[in-house]
Amino acid sequence: MEVKIVLSEALNCVRRAGSIKPTSEIEYSALRWEVYAALQNTLDAMAMIVADLGLKKPSAYSDLGRTLFEGRFLSRDEAEAAERVAVVRNILAYAYRRVFRLKTFRASLGGFFQKLRNS
Repeated sequence: MEVKIVLSEALNCVRRAGSIKPTSEIEYSALRWEVYAALQNTLDAMAMIVADLGLKKPSAYSDLGRTLFEGRFLSRDEAEAAERVAVVRNILAYAYRRVFRLKTFRASLGGFFQKLRNS
C-alpha cells in the first residue's frame, strides 16, 4: 500500500472524528475508533517510510520517530511527537480492551445474578 493512501486515510479518520459530537456510548466508541485509526495509520505510514528508506526496522512503533531522527529525517521534537503518537495509540487500544472486558464481566455477572434470582 502506498504511503500517500495510508496518510490520506489517516486524514479521513481525523475528519470523521471531528464530525462526531458524542452524546451516547456508541458515539464515544466511534470517536475513539476514528482517533485510534488515525494514529495507527500514521504509525503504519511511518513504518512504510522507514522500510522504503532502508533504515533498520525498530522493534516497536514507539521507536519509529527515533529511527527517523537517527537517519536525520526528523528533528528531535518531531521524533518525540512520533513517540507520543504511539503512546496515545497504545492507551486507546488498552482502553478498548478494558471496556470490552468490563462489559463482558458485567454481562456475565448480570446473568449470574439473574440465575440466582430465578432459582
